[in-house]
Amino acid sequence: MPRGRRDVIFMNAEDLESRSLKDGDRIEVQGLIGTADDKHLVSGFTAVAYDIPRSSIAGYYPEMNVVMSLRHFDRQSGTPSYKGVPVKVKRKRCFPRTLTRRGVSSRNLPWRRG
Repeated sequence: MPRGRRDVIFMNAEDLESRSLKDGDRIEVQGLIGTADDKHLVSGFTAVAYDIPRSSIAGYYPEMNVVMSLRHFDRQSGTPSYKGVPVKVKRKRCFPRTLTRRGVSSRNLPWRRG
């Protein structure tokens, strides 16, 4: 396990394999509760195989807050439902980038292709 890093998502090894992922892959995690215009997405985190129940993931607070919808909370206490949020996990898409003297060019990004 990476020491001192907080950009990790802990997953069951069988869950990783069933998604064609492996320990160390860069992934995206998207919360599935919210409106269509809410993204609830973290990207570029590292998948870590960990002894955790199947169909569960774990991450650090506050890094994973963006995955939660503030519209999904306990009506009595007002506490967001941090421990029961359905998510989708997939490999992070990597786009080829062209380096220039001034930085990264957007020429190779898919939305710029005609």
